[in-house]
Formats: sequence, C-alpha cells, structure tokens
Amino acid sequence: NLKVSRSSATRFFIGVLVLLFLVGQVTPVAAEILDRTGFYFGAGASYVVERFDADSGNSSFVDFFSSSVTTDTQFDNGLGANVKAGYRIHPRFALELDILYTTGFSGPERTFLTVQGLPSVTAPGGGQDLKQGKLKFDGTAYTLNGKGYLLTGRIQPYINMGAGVLDGELGESSRTGFILRPGLGLDVYVTTHVLAYIEASYILGLGEFGHSTNNTFDMIPITLGVQYRF
Repeated sequence: NLKVSRSSATRFFIGVLVLLFLVGQVTPVAAEILDRTGFYFGAGASYVVERFDADSGNSSFVDFFSSSVTTDTQFDNGLGANVKAGYRIHPRFALELDILYTTGFSGPERTFLTVQGLPSVTAPGGGQDLKQGKLKFDGTAYTLNGKGYLLTGRIQPYINMGAGVLDGELGESSRTGFILRPGLGLDVYVTTHVLAYIEASYILGLGEFGHSTNNTFDMIPITLGVQYRF
C-alpha cells in the first residue's frame, strides 16, 4: 500500500528536473545537432494518479472483473516504470513505442462476496462465503506514440498522441482494452547523446475500458526519465 502524496511527488520531479537542467547548462552541447534524426531509447519512473470510476461510487467498475463486490472502492495512487524506444524521423517529429507498467493501486480493507484469491471468512447466518482483503489493481499500457517537437534547441518541449492497449489485473482476474494516450513533455539535453525528460499524459480507456461501459481505468502518469540518443 503506497502512501506517496501528490505534492511530494511533484516537488521531487521538479527538483530533479531543475538539477539536470543546471548540469546541462555547464556541459557544452552543439545545439545545431540536437534535432538530428535517429534512434533513441529511454527509461523512467512514474507517479500515477488514478482516475478510476470506482471513486465516484460506481461499483460496476469492479463488477467488470467480478460481480462479487458489495460496495464501491476508492484506490490509492500508484507508481510505475516506463521504457520507450523510438526513431526521430524529422527535426520536429518522432515515432516511439512506449510501455508503462503501473502498480500500487489498492483500496482499504473491505468485505467481499466470494472472490478467488482473498482469505475466506464465515458468512453471517450461513449462505455464500465472504472474503476479506484489499482490492489491488496492476496494469501495463502499450502504446505507439507520435511526438511533435515545439522547439529544437537544448530544451525541447513536445506534445504527443498515442494509441494502444491496456492489460489490467484486478486480483486474479484480467482484461485487455484499447486506450488513447495524449500527453506533453519536456526534453532537456545534458550532452549530445543524453537527455532528461519529464512527461505527463492521460490514459483514456476505450472499448472494454470505455466510459460508455462505466468500467474505466483512466490514469495520469507523470514520468521522469533519461534517454540516450544514438
């Protein structure tokens, strides 16, 4: 159960980004070659703000996995790990494959009707068994992103749009659905090959996880990472 406040995570990300920016200022970089084409690889850590429908009292969110939950569940925010690989095909545009693994979304101790994987307790008055435990959600988002750069110097803000799938697991049940992932970010070059990035995006569920089904797993990952450009 992760207890990381949004304000603490925000201060951490901003502090590290400022530090990397200051390091970049004292490291000579040839600005004219920072917008070159070529492959890149990156990895980072994410603080993930959950936007699950369960927070608004929609118990059908959990019914999507199992019709066993007797009450709505509010989840904690989670953490994640991000890897990406891409190719900058133009000074102003790149394509990348992005994988985001998220975990740590858990609710408070609750009582459920029979759910596989939770410890059993005796149901009052007999009848169907009850279970007690914390409902936990993990998910992995796979997206293909198009990235547009607004500037091409040492500091390069960008906007992106991705589409792909989300694999979600609630307890021992799992589902896969389509997602869209708009976002924005900032690349800060430390050398001609190494840069730091901070990125915020919105994972919007479609189809199986769409808002029309009231079974949404929307998230806002805020990622700080490092990239290497070949």
